[in-house]
Parts: sequence; C-alpha cells; structure tokens
Amino acid sequence: MKRTLALLLVTAIAIFFWVLIESPLRAADGSSGISLFYAQVSFPAALGLLLVGGLVPFVLCVAIGCWGNPLRGVFAMCLSLTVLGHRGGGMANWLRTHDLPGAYAVLMAELVIWALLLGALVAAIHLARTHLARRLPMLPWGHSRYQPLWCADWDTLGGGLTTAGIGAVMVWFILQTPDVGQVTWGLGLSFLIAGFAGHYIWPAAAPVGLVAAPLLVGLGGYGAAIILYRGSEQVLAAFYAGQFHGHAMALPIHYVSAALVGTLLGVAWRQVLAESEKTAGNASFPQEAGSQTPAPSGPDAGQTASSPDTSPPPRSSQAPPQA
Repeated sequence: MKRTLALLLVTAIAIFFWVLIESPLRAADGSSGISLFYAQVSFPAALGLLLVGGLVPFVLCVAIGCWGNPLRGVFAMCLSLTVLGHRGGGMANWLRTHDLPGAYAVLMAELVIWALLLGALVAAIHLARTHLARRLPMLPWGHSRYQPLWCADWDTLGGGLTTAGIGAVMVWFILQTPDVGQVTWGLGLSFLIAGFAGHYIWPAAAPVGLVAAPLLVGLGGYGAAIILYRGSEQVLAAFYAGQFHGHAMALPIHYVSAALVGTLLGVAWRQVLAESEKTAGNASFPQEAGSQTPAPSGPDAGQTASSPDTSPPPRSSQAPPQA
C-alpha cells in the first residue's frame, strides 16, 4: 500500500512539472500535438526545457524504481508523459500542414531521442539499485526478487520482437484515426495485450526488451509511411480513404507514454498471474507429497491395518467359578 501511494505521488508531481513546460512544446502553428522538432521554440530550446523540467521527475522516478519492482520508476514516468501527450492532442493537423512523407524522418529522429532519454532512466534505476544493494545490503531493496532490467540474451531479443509483432498487429486493427483519445487508448490496449503475450511466451526475457517493443513499432510505422507513399497527396488520399496505417497516426510522445504504459501493465498482469500460479502450486505440494495414508494418532497410534493385534486378551474381572 505504501509503495502504491508513493507511486501515485511521484506520478502526480511529475505531471505538475510536465504541465509547466507544455505550452512551449506545442506545435508552432498553434495546432495540436507535442513535438520537440515542431514546437513553438527551436529544437535546442525544446530539448533544454524537457531536460530541465524533467529533472525532478527523473530523480523521483529513479528513487521509486529503487523501492520494490524496478519497473515502477519507468511506469511512473510513462504515465505522467501520457497525461502530457493526451493534453497536447493528436496529429491530425500535423498531417495536413507538413511535407509528407519526408517529415516522418524527423519523427523517427525524435522517437530515437525519446528512446535515449528513456534508456537513461532505465540505466539510472539499474545502477542505483545495484549500488544501493552493495552498499546497504541490510535494507529491503528487493534486488534479488526481480529480474534485472537489462540482460543481453536471446530471451530478451525474442521477447522484444514478439511483443513488437503482436503490438503492431493490434495497432493495425484498433488504431483507425489520429484522434488523441483513440491514439491514447488504442496504443494502451494494443500493447497491454502485446506485453502480456510477450512476457507469457518469453518469461525469462529482461524487461528492457519488452519496453523497447513500442519504440520499434513506432519506427517501423514511420519508415513504412516513407517507403509506401510519394508526396503529401498520396498520404492525405490514403488518410481520407481510411487506408492509412494507424502506426503512423501517433506522435513519438504517444509511443513513449501510452504505448509503454500498456506494455508495462501487460507485463505486470502476467507477473501477478505467474506469482498466483506459483503460490497455488506451493500450497498444493505438501498435500500431494503426503497423499499416503496418514498414521493414526491417539491411544491406538501403534496399531495399523497391516500389523495385527498380538497383545494378550484382557483378564476377566470376575473370579473363576469354584468347583
């Protein structure tokens, strides 16, 4: 309960700091959408605002990530960014006012920047937990209970690719318009299912592989728009005809916020079910191991069905008859 309250408090504080820098990060033409490259200020100024405004949320998320499950810190950051992305709006106006599909290359670069910032948070949580566990081993950091955030192995690669593939398929069916409500909930639901399935199929995968899945889907969606279309006319024609793929209807901030929140919720869901199954298995183990007929207790504990009673018969309390 204390950890949940701390998580909610950190998220609320982070939202407060994001709201303070929201206005300069909106589109330069006054339309909707939060973007670093298409903000009202220049890109260096927008990146500086993000780093300065996000310093306190970054530190708080690292702290909450050192207490219990390390994914708490990543979840708090992504959940607070979800509020910022939702308040900023969708990218419908962006599609109409920019040179397409070339502008998607800029969004790919922006998504890479967001991914690097998120990677810095994951690395900070991992290093902080490792350092604290070594310096203060007597405190319950829970470092041994949870999987390390980072591990370069085939399970992590397989989990990330599986989650990305399932998420891409779900986005294809769910995300049909760039409306911010559908983008937020559509990405969240798509990667909730993908995160659950990825962790179920690859239970040994490190969380960083699953967390990277939405970013891979975003890069693939932007890249597909660049390859499949030639000019803004083709993009807008496909968009108004309902044939434009939904992977390119979300801004980078939506992929690092709503999509990641869904992924982390799916992973947590699977972890809870796995713990429940493990607990149920441990509870049934003593009964299965002791399924043989238990030894009787009480005054007749020494007698069993296989050992007949060889004790002499009791003497009669009456005196024998006299002749």
